[in-house]
Amino acid sequence: MGIFKACDVRGRYGQDLTVELAGHLGRAVGTELGGSAVVVGGDLRLSTAPLKRAIIEGLMAAGCRVVDLGVLPTPAFYFARDLLHIEGAVMVTGSHNPPDDNGFKICLGPHPITEEEIAALERRVQSGDFGQGVGAYDRHNVVGPYQEHIQQAFPAGGRLSVVVDAGNGCYSSIAPGVLRRLGYGVTELFCEPDGRFPDRSPNPAVAENLRSLCALVTEVSADMGVAYDGDGDRAVFVDNRGRVVSSDVSIVLFARHLLRR
Repeated sequence: MGIFKACDVRGRYGQDLTVELAGHLGRAVGTELGGSAVVVGGDLRLSTAPLKRAIIEGLMAAGCRVVDLGVLPTPAFYFARDLLHIEGAVMVTGSHNPPDDNGFKICLGPHPITEEEIAALERRVQSGDFGQGVGAYDRHNVVGPYQEHIQQAFPAGGRLSVVVDAGNGCYSSIAPGVLRRLGYGVTELFCEPDGRFPDRSPNPAVAENLRSLCALVTEVSADMGVAYDGDGDRAVFVDNRGRVVSSDVSIVLFARHLLRR
């Protein structure tokens, strides 16, 4: 299977995923959107900046009005779509994959992209059947409003102590501050933004990658720990005894909490 997957586009930067391809993909997405408005964001990876520039150029060549969101977590990217009332969207991110990988999360409408839509983009990239137009470019920072949105969604006054392992990813400069403003005691781990991910793998779902978090939770007697992936759309939790909580257990706990509400 190539870089066009079931629900996104991803691969090894400089090999199967190139700046040239990003430009063609931008023109394909712009053509499918009919030259309408589109938001574009990116993560911290070293390859994200050139890929993002290329896809923006492609979108504009297809006549799109591009709103550049800068560097931000993927959840903030989706928040921006709702805030700005723009359905078309491209997030340049390798998510939880190794640092040399990258990819594109794409929205062509209000619903998640389908396999059929991904296949149509691939065919358009291969055929070069692109629309043309005069695009426009603007910038919009939504990180501040996104943080305020999170803080308003949860009551302040939390008294738990939390170790936050951002894994050098997009939540490095967001999660600790939001939790502190909500009243939690925060100990930071790997909260220095760095697209090389020098401190651990971007994937927190592998227990081996959370050894430092587990150790620090017990060392500082924290109530819990949380680890994020590279773009912030995955979180794995550690209990007060330094044990990784499985995703299945976490989902059950969230479900019970929501049902009680």
